[in-house]
Amino acid sequence: MSNYSAGYINLKKNIESYSQMIFHELNIKAQDIRFLDSSVNAIIVRFLANGKEFALKVPSNKRLLHEVFFINTLKQYGVQTLDLVHVDLDCKIIPHPFFIAEWIMLADSFEGHYNDSVAYEGGVVYGTELTKVHVIPTNGYGLPLDINGERWSAESMNGALKNFLHENIFDLQANKTVSNKDLEAIYSLTVHNQKLNSKSFLLIGDIPNALMQISPSVKVLAFNDPSGILSGNPLYDLSSMYFYNENADIGTGFMKGFTHSWRHTMKVTPHVQFQFDCFRLFHLYWKTCFFNDHKWNYQKVGTMLAKHLEYIIKNYT
Repeated sequence: MSNYSAGYINLKKNIESYSQMIFHELNIKAQDIRFLDSSVNAIIVRFLANGKEFALKVPSNKRLLHEVFFINTLKQYGVQTLDLVHVDLDCKIIPHPFFIAEWIMLADSFEGHYNDSVAYEGGVVYGTELTKVHVIPTNGYGLPLDINGERWSAESMNGALKNFLHENIFDLQANKTVSNKDLEAIYSLTVHNQKLNSKSFLLIGDIPNALMQISPSVKVLAFNDPSGILSGNPLYDLSSMYFYNENADIGTGFMKGFTHSWRHTMKVTPHVQFQFDCFRLFHLYWKTCFFNDHKWNYQKVGTMLAKHLEYIIKNYT
C-alpha cells in the first residue's frame, strides 16, 4: 500500500465500518455487500437493497463535488448518466464525501470485438453521444468550485491546462526524458498557446469513461467518472481518445467509428486540426510525466510524444 495516499489507506482500513454507518444512518437494509477498488482514489461498495443493486462510492479525496456536478448537469440536459439516490458532500455521516447510485448491470462488453462491425458501431455511437456532452455550455474552465458550476478554477483553457499539470504531475521533465528545449516547445504549443482558447463546454476530462452495452443494440448506458478538466475546449476530450488507441487500449474498429462520428459532426478546418494536434501533444506529455511519476514504463509514451512534437513543429511552424 506504500504507493497509495494516507487518505486512501485510511479509507480502505475503515470502509467496512464507514459503509455500515451510512447504511444505519440512511436506514438501508443492505445485503450481499461487496467492496471493490475503483481506483487509487476511491472504493466502490456494491450492495443489494429492496431487490435492487446500488453502488456506494467513497473517495479518499474531496473531488466528489466535480463528479456530482457532472452527473447533475448531464441529467439536466437529458444525457445518459448515473442515477443518484443519495449524495453527501459535507461529510455529515463519515469523514469522506460519498454518493449512492443505482448499479448499472453490463451483460456484455466489447471484449473480442477489436476490428469488426460491432466495434465500429460502438465508436460511432460513443462519438455521437459524446457530442451531446460537448454542446452543454458552462460558465468557466477547469473544475467547478461549487455544485452549481457558478465558479470555476480557471479563467481560460490555458489556465485549466496549467492547473492540471500543477495538481497532477510531480516531475514535469519525466526523469529528463523531456529536454529543456522540448519542454519549452511543448509549453508554447499547449499551456501558453492562446489559440487553444474557445467557448467553454462540458468535458469528461479523461475519456473513454462510459458504460456501454452491445446487445440487443449498441448503446451508451451512462457517462461516468469524469476527471482532470471538466470544462473547456471539446477538442481536449476528443484528442485524449487517441492516446488510448495508440497505447493499444481501444480497438481499431471502435476508433474508426469514433473518428468518423466526430469528424462528421464537426467541421475540421485547419485551425481545428491545429488545436486537435496541440491537445494531443498535451495528453502525450502529461501521460509521459504521469507514467514516470508512478514508476511505470513511460518510454513508449515518451517516444510517441517526441514523434508528435516533431510532427507539429514540421507542419505548423
